[in-house]
Amino acid sequence: DVMTRQPHCLSPMDQVERADRLCKTYHIHHLPVVDIYGKVVGMISQSDLLKISYGISLFRNQDPERFNQTLFSTVMVRDVMTREVTTLETEDTVADALAIFELTPQRPLLFVFGGSRGAWNINKALMGALPRLLTEIQIIHISGTTTWDEVQANAQTLPEELRAYYRPYAYLHDEMGAAFRAADLTLARAGASMLGECPTFGLPSILVPLTFAWRYQKVNADFLTERGAAIQSTDETLSDEIVDLVLGLLRDESKLNEMRVATKALDVANAAANLADLVTDVARKERLAV
Repeated sequence: DVMTRQPHCLSPMDQVERADRLCKTYHIHHLPVVDIYGKVVGMISQSDLLKISYGISLFRNQDPERFNQTLFSTVMVRDVMTREVTTLETEDTVADALAIFELTPQRPLLFVFGGSRGAWNINKALMGALPRLLTEIQIIHISGTTTWDEVQANAQTLPEELRAYYRPYAYLHDEMGAAFRAADLTLARAGASMLGECPTFGLPSILVPLTFAWRYQKVNADFLTERGAAIQSTDETLSDEIVDLVLGLLRDESKLNEMRVATKALDVANAAANLADLVTDVARKERLAV
């Protein structure tokens, strides 16, 4: 229901220049790499391209753009692609996504994350609630890199029968989509990506927006909450109410279904293309006005 059905693909023998051109032309962040039989054998991302480009800093006496073109035209995709890629087939179900994490369809799944560096207050609240939550549900927890040591150490203190339902990670890469697919509920910050990711998967959320600096996360959280797609908590109250919020929703299938429908209704399948058209239109008008 949510996949891209005819993605642009690369061959392992393609030059990296082709990957760079496709990413820029079609605003793509990830490109699958397939062999002659159509089997996915790897993935290349804009992050991979940036890592290659970073070498420019070692050659300051050269023209960066020219050096970049030369480099991209000589390096092959097979030399820089990620080879261990987790894939889901067209007919794969939530159970298939759960199987990637060795979890069961018999328990609801909470997906918790807070950005690449993590969110300490969310991590702290969750760690304190794990003994209670894991008696009823299972959890995928992306802690971020900053507090990974504490999260990992805390996981080791859990009884074995509870630890069987807990999957902590410092970070997820290719498995991120499977985690969204498998989840029944997410607990996260309210960054801009939540406005697209949760609607794409029809995934209800408990949002804990950052409130310092500019309050853009509160604006995002309010947008989803006012439309029935989310509920909110705060850094100050989350530790006290996390168990009631999570179990209250996961025990109430009727409420959860209402939130799924409300969340999925916000999905805009052609959002990227619409935005590109808007930017192009504005740029064209500005050019004509000069």
